[in-house]
Amino acid sequence: MKTDKLFYKMLLTQPEAVAELMSGIPKGCVFDYKAPVVKEKEFRLDGVLLPLSEDMTVPLVFFEAQMQPEGGFYGRYFAELHLYLSQYEVERPWLGLLILQSRRQTLGSEVPHGTLLRLNVTRIYLEDLVPLQGLSLNLALLRLIAVPEQDVGVEGRKILAVAEGRADFLRSLDLVEGILSSKFPELTIEEVRQMLGLKSVDITETKFFQEAAQIGEAKVTLRMLARQCGALSSEQENQVRSYRVSG
Repeated sequence: MKTDKLFYKMLLTQPEAVAELMSGIPKGCVFDYKAPVVKEKEFRLDGVLLPLSEDMTVPLVFFEAQMQPEGGFYGRYFAELHLYLSQYEVERPWLGLLILQSRRQTLGSEVPHGTLLRLNVTRIYLEDLVPLQGLSLNLALLRLIAVPEQDVGVEGRKILAVAEGRADFLRSLDLVEGILSSKFPELTIEEVRQMLGLKSVDITETKFFQEAAQIGEAKVTLRMLARQCGALSSEQENQVRSYRVSG
């Protein structure tokens, strides 16, 4: 548009106009004008939490966990976020939730994104949780990711100890096992359970068994369980076979 060029010309030749129109710009600040091409790039968001509420004031949440240094992290995160808002024509407010390893992580400059980081984004640093006690279940699970390896067995047992009822225990066990399996990828599920002081858990109630059992054959299920959990006892094998007959 021709009027666009008039505005650009006025702002470039009258530097004081920018400072007059906007706060935070020093008087007499000189600018250069460019019209760069921004190349399209494929982005994949870690997670967008979409509210099921019909209340349009409830925000959607852009979630991402970043455990490793990444020099351009903040720039990428906000680029993905705003591209999503544009493409999906979002009409709700939004908030960000970042789970980060430590405050010393290299994630790029915060300066261009300072206002959004202060007002819209919650950052949780796992290292801050390590010295804390008496946390809620969710924060205790996050803390378990960051505690030193020699302490994870004890801390995992503490989480399981406060479970209320069998169903709650199995839900917590599934999450704790997932965290420990991630920290110790060389261990089988059976060895992880030993670390947690669990001598006997009904294998047919575990999430992995439920997924493996969908195959439909006891022989295949036993093979998958042995590969994932290590050698099964004859009692556990009989448990699986009886489940497949009656399940």
